[in-house]
Amino acid sequence: MIKGLQVEKTAGISINTSDQAK
Repeated sequence: MIKGLQVEKTAGISINTSDQAK
């Protein structure tokens, strides 16, 4: 459960960074 949450958080950060870089 914690692992899944961590992955989800990382994915959200990745998407956020990509949006900012754009």
